[in-house]
Parts: sequence; structure tokens; C-alpha cells
Amino acid sequence: AEEHFSETGFVLENIRFIRPLLLEEERVVQVALVPGDDAQHYSFRVLTLDDDEDDGREWMLYVEGSIAVGEGEGKPDESLAELRSLCGEQASVQEHYDELASVHIVWEPMWCWTQQAFSGGEGDGGLVELAPPEGLDAGNAPLHPVVIDNGFAASRFSVSAEGDDDTPQLPFAVDRLCWYQRADGPIWCHTRPIETGEESSRFDLTFWDSSGALVAEFFGYTIKRAPQQAMLANAGAKSADQLMFEVEWIRAAGEGALPEGTWYLWTQGGSRLAKIAEYQLEAMELPVKKVSSMPSPDEAVGSTVLCFWDGDMGAVGQADSV
Repeated sequence: AEEHFSETGFVLENIRFIRPLLLEEERVVQVALVPGDDAQHYSFRVLTLDDDEDDGREWMLYVEGSIAVGEGEGKPDESLAELRSLCGEQASVQEHYDELASVHIVWEPMWCWTQQAFSGGEGDGGLVELAPPEGLDAGNAPLHPVVIDNGFAASRFSVSAEGDDDTPQLPFAVDRLCWYQRADGPIWCHTRPIETGEESSRFDLTFWDSSGALVAEFFGYTIKRAPQQAMLANAGAKSADQLMFEVEWIRAAGEGALPEGTWYLWTQGGSRLAKIAEYQLEAMELPVKKVSSMPSPDEAVGSTVLCFWDGDMGAVGQADSV
């Protein structure tokens, strides 16, 4: 793809996600690339060769689509500056991830790249700034997969669970992906709803770098309702149970009683560990206060301060000096 970056881009079309790519560690993923009628067109498929005790060896298809080199337009309807003005209502990043968790899309902190989130009026979609968490070596991918995941997650500004239905809508197909240049540094993504519904929804996603230069466009990014058992069964697993796990928190044995006084949880937001600590301390009926800066000496006397680094700590310099 990088060999063909230009104003007309490198294009993937008619992408369909047939089944989830949930594989045993030893399974080999194969990509079949078939030339088209000319040197600028190809079709591709992502497959594995499944050994079934009853039916013998069988190819399992996960993704298919086509490649068209140099057929992107590279001219979005709106610039990044215009969309930042249109999506002017700042949203809570933590609430954004909490809403995802409410429909069983739960990511560990190193997968949560959203630095800022904004929403606009009805139909305007969401705008997010994306960058890897502090200290994470994200490698040198031209467009990191986690950037795409977090960009897609901004669709939550337009799609919400109805009533008690907590079934997520997950990626199913992409009409067209136009890729123009390498994404270096922080990335902005705008997600605009095309149509939304209880069973499926479609969006257009646009990615820019921090200077406002166009990086990539996704047209017709389609998500469909994905009931858990049906999705796991479609993965080709003999039993959905073998793909399930449950995190069980075991309380460690402590020495002596916990300190009395107020417990200050120092975090700039985005910390899942802080939320767990808050829940546990409140369950023990201990006084808890969440703060975004170090408590003053007068406040801290007789208190306990816990500092959390897994969130958006904007006060690192202050913490280092304490």
C-alpha cells in the first residue's frame, strides 16, 4: 500500500468480514491475492485451513474484497477545521468507553487511544483525537489497527443501545477504503452516520493527521447486530465455551487494618484502575474523593493518596516532583 500512496490513494473495495478471526495460537492465517484483468486490480481473501476430525481439511474464509490502485478521490466534503467547528460539544472520554463497555466492547487501557472526544448535532456524528497511551511502543504501522478500532468506536455518538438490549453492533463490511498517506503522530477521526438501525448501521469515517492532511477514508463502514453465541459459533469453533473467559478478582490478604481518613484517588480521567479502587473502597464504606491534582498538605494530613498512571495523566511533571 505504501508504494502507491498519492492523491489518488490505494483503495480496498467491497470488503466483507465473513466471520470473526478467533483462532488457536498455532493456526496459520493465509492471504490469497489474485491479479485482475490489469496490473492495478486484484482480489484478496483471508483464510485458514481447518482440520476437522469428521470432514477432513476445509478452508475457512474470514475476509474478502478487492484492490484498486490509484482510484481514490482524496477530496472530502469538509476539512478537519470545519468538522472541529461542527462537532463542538466536548464529551467525556471515560463515559465514551463506559458506553462501549455497556454493550460488551471492553478494551484494556493500552487499547484505549482516545485523547479527546467531541459530538455535534443530530447526524453530525463524532470527532475523536487518537494517540497511543504514554509509554506504549505502537510500532511503525502506516495506519495502526487500534486507530481504526477507536475511530469506529466513535460511532457510539450516533448509535446507542435501546432499552435493555446490550447486544453490540460490530464491523460487517466496508464499501470502500481509500488510503492516501502514512499516519504519523496524533490522528483525528470523524465518524458520520449514513443510516442507523436496530439491526445494522452504516457510517463514513475520515482520518486526518494533526496538520489536517487527509490520511484515509472509509465509505460505507457497515456494522451489524452481533449476538454473542451466534458470533462465536460462526467463528468456526466447535464450542463457544472454549472462547469464553471470566475475570475473577481475588482480594489479596492485607496486613492489619486499612488507614483511616479520606482516600484520595489522583487521576486525570480514563483510569479503569481508579474506578475499580473507588468501587472497592466505597464497598468498605471508606470516604473517597477523586481529584485531578495532588491534594494540598493540609488536605493530605491523615489521608491516603493513590496515584493512577493508566489514565490520561496530564500532571506527570507534578507527580514526579512530589
